[in-house]
Amino acid sequence: AHPMHLGKRARSSSMGNVMSAFGTAARASVLSGLRVATWNIAAINNNPFEYWMTHSDPRYAQVMNGMQTLIDEPGDADVPVSAVFTDGMFSELKAAMAAQGWAGVEDTETMFLEEFKDRRIISGFLKDKDIGSKRLASMPDRYTNTIALPGGGALCRPTPINAFTEGDMGSVAAWWPLYVDFFFNNEYELKGGAGKVCSLLQPIKRAKYPAVTELEERISIPLSCLCIAIFDAILVHLLHSITPEWQDLRQSICAALGSRKQATTLEILAGAYAGCDVVFLQECSADFIAGVESNAALAGKFVIVAPPDLDTKRGQNSLMLVSKEAFDVASVQNHTARIFAKMREQAGEGASLPVMNGDIVAATVTLTEGATLFLASFHGDTNGLATKPVVQAVNAVVDEVKAEGTDAKLVFGMDANTHTKGKPGKTLGLAEFAEDLAGLGLETCWGPEPDSTKLTTFHARTYLQPQLNKAARRDEVQAKGD
Repeated sequence: AHPMHLGKRARSSSMGNVMSAFGTAARASVLSGLRVATWNIAAINNNPFEYWMTHSDPRYAQVMNGMQTLIDEPGDADVPVSAVFTDGMFSELKAAMAAQGWAGVEDTETMFLEEFKDRRIISGFLKDKDIGSKRLASMPDRYTNTIALPGGGALCRPTPINAFTEGDMGSVAAWWPLYVDFFFNNEYELKGGAGKVCSLLQPIKRAKYPAVTELEERISIPLSCLCIAIFDAILVHLLHSITPEWQDLRQSICAALGSRKQATTLEILAGAYAGCDVVFLQECSADFIAGVESNAALAGKFVIVAPPDLDTKRGQNSLMLVSKEAFDVASVQNHTARIFAKMREQAGEGASLPVMNGDIVAATVTLTEGATLFLASFHGDTNGLATKPVVQAVNAVVDEVKAEGTDAKLVFGMDANTHTKGKPGKTLGLAEFAEDLAGLGLETCWGPEPDSTKLTTFHARTYLQPQLNKAARRDEVQAKGD
């Protein structure tokens, strides 16, 4: 991905995979001193093993090198899925899913018997790119990995890839009852009220993930529930085979990296970015919004502009922090619903949208000097396929606002997820996107021909995370890093 940002003074503030654009008319002097930043804070990352890193504990090297060896040369360790996730475990899972009244349980059983149980756990599951590109494990992980509770704190799925501490996962036999209880037997006070974790699972849409088949989309809730169970079981099994001490290592990493993530993010915003007039943020949880509101420095400086329909399940909301000094914050008018309506209009009747609630926020707001801006923040999919239709819809709504009598200039901060080289229908290329922007009369802060060598940090994923199609070997960190 490539860092691009809105406005001439924003380059030093680019963080994460970001892109911003504004109309060429917006280069008027009224915007020349506007200070903006855009940052995908990746609030949903709760996995201590997700990215390759450096750690002083020798057990980290033991675990990661051991996992890499298993991936490279699995040998006898590459047993069938059914040797780890047994027929008996599937029967118990099937009964639990059927009890929820889910459609597609029988088809899911057929897929388990014909597609999954005889696969090898490493070569046929962990290294299967389709499971990753279809989000069959990563989507249910997104909803259930770490669930923010309304009374504070978090609920963790029994898995090696979060900070779960409510039981022993030293073996698959010890882990499995914890998993079933977590998803199906226990009720928790969730943000939507008392309920079971299984109710949080959501369909996987072909419109956003085109690798998914029609059948897989139709049965995606029980199918993804099965896939995340198989995935977790495999990780527990493999980690225990490397070292029984993996749970202690995981807790030490969580303590070092996870417990102060939100507090540190707020400190950065209140410090390095306190001088900004607008801060565009992506992948923000509802808890993060509460954190901004309770931070005296940020609450005193900014007003939060959020989507009218917050995403409280995925924790992936785009936000905008708007300076109370630079803007008349009473003038904020939210246009997010118009963006979604325009996308539905452009996609055609019955077509699914490549975005979800929370991915986009847009609003007009007037500067204290009198000019009106149209501000938008957006988080795109990994492949960047949603980016062009979103930009087209936002640009169309800006034109409508102008036709209604408000000469609003567009300022857009986003995580565009462009790629050095695009593949038609698969990934959005940087040059292709720049050409599309030019056709709309828009331009990035990097000019009309952004430099494809200006890359963001290389966050290379390990095999201890569910987006298996993104996993990289240690020696592939630069080549495959986001």
